[in-house]
Amino acid sequence: MVARDRRPSLAAVGALLFVLFLVVPFAELTVIVMLGDRIGIPETLLLMIFMSALGAAMAKRQGLRVITAVRQRLNQGELPGKELVDGLLVFGAGALLLTPGFLTDVVGILLLVPFLRSGIRRLLRRSFERRLRFMGPATVLEARSTDLPAKELGA
Repeated sequence: MVARDRRPSLAAVGALLFVLFLVVPFAELTVIVMLGDRIGIPETLLLMIFMSALGAAMAKRQGLRVITAVRQRLNQGELPGKELVDGLLVFGAGALLLTPGFLTDVVGILLLVPFLRSGIRRLLRRSFERRLRFMGPATVLEARSTDLPAKELGA
């Protein structure tokens, strides 16, 4: 059985960049213009400011919770894997909330809801586990150190 390379192709990366830099801003502008036509420009601007303020407050609160959880796990002598993934998702939510527009704000706010974030974290974990299974078992080398007398070390 021949192993297939699972790295993203140049075409896949190009498609992702196309979506991120062209499709998302176009969709955001479309939503802003449509909403401005429907409820008015001042109301649309106020709603954008409100969404940003709400998102910033939520991001701060969830970020502090994640930091507290990481510290607790470390103080217990455990690795904070779940908490670090939550931290990355909260960071991503903050980045989305900084991006002007309603669509990215909605996605960012959804990432800040703890039970939704835990579902996303589970999906990411499954994806990561599938990639690890595809790569096959890792080779582990074991090494042991021995104390050498000082005269053998050239002292």
